[in-house]
Amino acid sequence: MGDEDDVMAISVNELLYYLQNAINSLHKNDISATAEKYFTKEEIEKAKLTLWTRAGHLTKEKNTKRTGTNACKTNLSDMLELLYIIDNNCANIRFASIDASKIPPIIADSKDIGLLRNEVKLLREQSNQWPMIMAEMLDLKSQMGAVLKVVNSHANSNSCSSNSIENAEGRLKTANASHSNSLPTTEHEISSAVSKVQKSKLKLSNDLPNGKQGSSNEWTTVVKKRTIGKSSLKRGLLAAPVVKNADLHVTRLHVSTTGDELTQFVRSNNFNVLCCEALKTRYDSYKSFKLTVELTDTCTWENIYNAEFWPTGVMVRKFFNVNNGSRKSHG
Repeated sequence: MGDEDDVMAISVNELLYYLQNAINSLHKNDISATAEKYFTKEEIEKAKLTLWTRAGHLTKEKNTKRTGTNACKTNLSDMLELLYIIDNNCANIRFASIDASKIPPIIADSKDIGLLRNEVKLLREQSNQWPMIMAEMLDLKSQMGAVLKVVNSHANSNSCSSNSIENAEGRLKTANASHSNSLPTTEHEISSAVSKVQKSKLKLSNDLPNGKQGSSNEWTTVVKKRTIGKSSLKRGLLAAPVVKNADLHVTRLHVSTTGDELTQFVRSNNFNVLCCEALKTRYDSYKSFKLTVELTDTCTWENIYNAEFWPTGVMVRKFFNVNNGSRKSHG
């Protein structure tokens, strides 16, 4: 084959064929672990030499000969990095296989797909909130329009100050701008939109004459439905302490791992474990647990998601429940 950009360069190598087809479907660590099981050290080194012969000009890294106990893993990591470069640059370099029996399986229902399904379900739940948010925003816009009519009709009287008019007009423009923008897509944007709508309603009611909501025919007094104490004086009463817990889904653990071992490991790092429950897994090659820990000043979400805290390969994420209260099937 030629080396011109418009000519496809194809080499026969089963390992490189597997790596090149797996990089867009599986995680880098999963690809490396599978390749180590299916190919020998000599086959990995030969594949690396072939790859650098074909595509070494695309990287500044040289074909370094790796040694030690992690030589195979490091060589595979080097090859994956160069294959990512080939894929990103759309280079006409491809690898083929003539012995399909040597190719590890690339299954579509791998354990990483479970995480994707959870994210899709979360997005669907968030999208169900969009009609409610839009209805709130349209209702707010309608109320502000009615209020402006009332405020303008009393502009020359003492019932409403000029500041109230400017505040109401400003918030109406904000509502119009918010309505014209794109819909919120993330959980944070949705929560922020609902909070802004509620705050705008409260501020609007405070700007109206005598603290009443806008309606040219009927006026309703706004009354707070709840309050939270702020006094530092005890006066014989104590508020219940606020306890925040974090429900975690800890998976990809070795099949021999027990709940007591996981609990002892987490507690040895100054985390207060409240509950540890084994979960049913889709495959028998690993174990999963639902772990509940107490959130404190020293035990935060940042500490929990610190990759240096957990052993290599263990996956930790937030534990989600189905709407009807039953636990979903975790893969």
